[in-house]
Amino acid sequence: PGVGENVLKKLAEITSHEEAFECLEEHGYYSLFDAGVERLLRNVSSGQQSGQLSNVASYGPSYHDAPAGVAAIMRHVVALSAKSRYGGGVGILDASDAKPNDSQKAEEYTATWEKTCARTSRLLFSTPSSLDEDATVEIRERQVTGWCTAGIVGGATKSIYHGNYKLSDEGVVDPRALTHEYMRSMASVFFAAHEFQLGHRDSAEEVEEGHSKYLSFLHLGFGGGSLPRYMNHSVRARGANCRNVAVEIDTGVVKAAEEYNLDDGMELVAGDALAYCRASEEVFDAIFVDVFDERNLTPAGFYSGSFLESVSKHAMVIHNLHTGGNVRSQILYHTIYSYRRVFQTVFVVAAWGSRHTGGNAIVLAMNKRRLDATSEALSWREAGKNAQARWNVDFDIPFRTSNRLWLS
Repeated sequence: PGVGENVLKKLAEITSHEEAFECLEEHGYYSLFDAGVERLLRNVSSGQQSGQLSNVASYGPSYHDAPAGVAAIMRHVVALSAKSRYGGGVGILDASDAKPNDSQKAEEYTATWEKTCARTSRLLFSTPSSLDEDATVEIRERQVTGWCTAGIVGGATKSIYHGNYKLSDEGVVDPRALTHEYMRSMASVFFAAHEFQLGHRDSAEEVEEGHSKYLSFLHLGFGGGSLPRYMNHSVRARGANCRNVAVEIDTGVVKAAEEYNLDDGMELVAGDALAYCRASEEVFDAIFVDVFDERNLTPAGFYSGSFLESVSKHAMVIHNLHTGGNVRSQILYHTIYSYRRVFQTVFVVAAWGSRHTGGNAIVLAMNKRRLDATSEALSWREAGKNAQARWNVDFDIPFRTSNRLWLS
């Protein structure tokens, strides 16, 4: 049936694209950016011969002129996307057929992890999960390789994989071992966004000063602790101090982390992440959200208006979501629109290797600077290159921050 007549009447009185989007969303309509070709109807009267048809297609008489609000949206879309492949709110760069230019060390981590086998793993540690009395949190070692895993086994969920870590020959947890693509994407997005936010400074000295001697991160969801360890190592390797706070709701996971020194260099808090964000007055340089329920879905509380308002004071929020299937797609779009209501800039990138059947989408939200113009989008790509050089990261930052790029 299309958009209701009452909504069209309201759109006719609106002149800005911001108000038009709000009007549509209030009535349950959400914009989808489609790169397809618009089809126009050719009007033919009953007495008109085929030879008399005009070569110019036109809208039907009932929709000869688009409502002012719709016209405003169309002008906005054209202005954003006309000049650049990367540009603006509808820009997509699909690099799915390309490959990242990662270092030999990063490729080695991936290769050795992929050769491990869960069936031959050895149980190292087990403790009850506080989320399910019939489940346990386990640490297992995958033989020979030095790789270990953390996860929940049994109970209603049967099995939830939390993450992995690698032990060095000396038996020490290797903080550089980051193998999962979505975590590499989350780290890449932070480094590029931090560089981007400083890109408007007036001088090189101010930019350098902006890369202060101190960075702070809040991690919602600890899992195996790979990302907090990596961020702590990467920042300190550059000579800066780094504070990592991780909030984990399962006390079994916290106990396992403390037992095997997985929380080295960070503050691991056992508690509810939503409550922590509401109560905390500290402002972090980034919040990483990586939280899922027993169905492997993002809980509604983590894209609610109250949660987003509670974290809007921070420099940026980087949120991992699962993709694939109708339910996850609905959650992803709902999350994006929820962020758009609170933050000036919302940016989404697909983790490399993600497909329409499943994968990860990384959402970046921040208020300091917009990414909705062609020049801004191009400077975002430049920020990725600068971040690669500054932080000396093992994996390809520009590739991961532009893989299936969506700026809204």
